[in-house]
Amino acid sequence: MGFRHGLPTDSRQKGSEPVDTPCGDSLRHSHRLTKAMNIEVAEERDQEVLVLLPVGRLDSANSGAFEAIVMKHINNGEQRLIIDFSRLDFISSSGLRVALLATRALRASDGRIVLCSMKRHIDEVFRISGFDRIITIKKSRQAALNAFA
Repeated sequence: MGFRHGLPTDSRQKGSEPVDTPCGDSLRHSHRLTKAMNIEVAEERDQEVLVLLPVGRLDSANSGAFEAIVMKHINNGEQRLIIDFSRLDFISSSGLRVALLATRALRASDGRIVLCSMKRHIDEVFRISGFDRIITIKKSRQAALNAFA
């Protein structure tokens, strides 16, 4: 059985809330829910790939916190990352910047990032900005996982 939990609260993670909730997934999945600085990010491991699921809005008010979460994982050696946008309702240029920074950091360390499960209006933002030519985008999480095969 997998578990969903948050990071322990400390003085550096103001606004973080620990959450422990069982979720009856298979052993190939692990879950973590982080709430920090106006953003909630579910963290899951699917096979050997870290999956981050930002929730709600990703904008100038919280993109710094999301960037810190993403870069912490990359700096700690993550090489295979999926950002699943299925729970995201809005993204600004600040959120696009985080995706670009993560892409550059992972490429510099021979890692890879795949974005997936975007709502139509978010997918449109990535395509209009040309980010779809820089970052791999897949329609579903399964397609994103297959991109690592």
